[in-house]
Amino acid sequence: MHIKTIRESLENSSFLHPILSGYANPYKPPLLFWTGMITDSIFGVGFLGERLPSVLLGILIVLLFFRVLIYWNIPKSQAFIASLIYLTSLGLFKFAKLAMMEIYLLLFILISIYFYTRYLKEGRTFFIVISGLAVGVGALLKGPIITVYLIIAIATHWGLSRFRIRKGKPVMILSGSKYRMLAGMSIKQFLLIWIPMAALPLFSWLLAIVLFTDQGMMFVKFFLGTENLGKFFAENQSEGRIFLGMLGYTLPWTVVFLIGGWKVLTQSERNRKQFLAKWLVLAAVFILILHLLPNRKDPYYTLPSIVMIFLGLSLGLNFKSIQILLRNKYHLVFQIILSTFLLIAGNYFDSEGKYFLILPFLFVTYGILNYIISKNHKMLMVLSGTIAPVLTLLFFQTFLLPALPDRLPTIDKDKYHSLCVLSVNPWDAWELSIYNPNINIYHISTMDGKCPSSDLPIAVMSEVEEIPDGYLTVDVWRVWSGDLPKEWSRLPAYDDPIFYRSISVYLRITQGRINP
Repeated sequence: MHIKTIRESLENSSFLHPILSGYANPYKPPLLFWTGMITDSIFGVGFLGERLPSVLLGILIVLLFFRVLIYWNIPKSQAFIASLIYLTSLGLFKFAKLAMMEIYLLLFILISIYFYTRYLKEGRTFFIVISGLAVGVGALLKGPIITVYLIIAIATHWGLSRFRIRKGKPVMILSGSKYRMLAGMSIKQFLLIWIPMAALPLFSWLLAIVLFTDQGMMFVKFFLGTENLGKFFAENQSEGRIFLGMLGYTLPWTVVFLIGGWKVLTQSERNRKQFLAKWLVLAAVFILILHLLPNRKDPYYTLPSIVMIFLGLSLGLNFKSIQILLRNKYHLVFQIILSTFLLIAGNYFDSEGKYFLILPFLFVTYGILNYIISKNHKMLMVLSGTIAPVLTLLFFQTFLLPALPDRLPTIDKDKYHSLCVLSVNPWDAWELSIYNPNINIYHISTMDGKCPSSDLPIAVMSEVEEIPDGYLTVDVWRVWSGDLPKEWSRLPAYDDPIFYRSISVYLRITQGRINP
């Protein structure tokens, strides 16, 4: 959807609001599409230009992650290891290669947190302005949800810095915490500086929509009401999707992430860094609770909380504690399980690099044997717990993913110049169009839907009750679905016909042939 929007917006020179399927796209603000349009203009229309900003921003996120740790006097060796761990977590590694809003969102969240913590330490109002403005620019990605995230974080800091247990009773210290520099901004600064800065970019864009486009207030109402508030009234999805995101997008460091986050949350803070760490982890938990409310729940909604918890455990634990986590027996055993699963998957899909997994196996096996037998070489155990996950992720990205069968049909561009795609929703047609930019592809939801011409072939990608009279099957595409039948006695080979589904292409009999 996003790549399709970038290309259509560039083609129509629509910079104020994105274009999708010939209409204004009120679902998302334009920042992602602006960057994609700029890079497509420079490098030509293609995946390189559209995904390059995400790659560069992913690198920038890791550098900023490192910078935050150095600013708070974390040793460089510890900051490097912590940044490497976050860099090779599946969430960052995956979305830094895709033209999606998530990687942009993480950058602006991190920028806002960085400058807010600088305000806490240095007390300069300028940093409040930059923190709020970073949130405001970030709102041009997915709307005001990033503002909600940071308001939760600021409110959590305000409460944590003032709430104390004394003689078994809860006490609020309105003047701030014992770490005086961490008292946070005042209500006046929040309302008169941070909030206006956070609202300014999105408000300016919406005002421009009202003043300079035909859609006007209708666009704004749909964007704020249906797309943003509507998420909390849409179909309620399972809470398990959020927990799946927390476990999946922290791979292969899931055990380190969970144990480290718990340690930070339960330890008594003895200095400002540990206070900041607890604040970040607690705020991340509250943001997760927000997504457990009845609404749409996608696993990637956990990415903001994940970066905050990774940053929190990097700030709140000393280097020795992080080393203990990396040589933790549960972490090492988890690496064995993960490597075994990927080796089985690599062998099943005939991955050329499946024997690459011997390397993490050797590292982890040594670490476990050393833990069981002697426990003498603790630094080597730390290396085992650090290098093995990195190698495992590299195998997953470099060898396993390319070995997976393609789920899209290969369309002969010499045979098909234009095509209608029948599917329940337009996603199928959009996906086919971005992989086949030289073919004009249109979406219809029924066989008698409005194609630009009745002469065009129709590819049926959704189940239909029956094909009406007057249509002739002219082509059948076989695509891998990966779906097993309900009853099966053995696991067939991945290229077994049982895994494939057919996409039939029809043409009206009156035409009788496909236009050249």
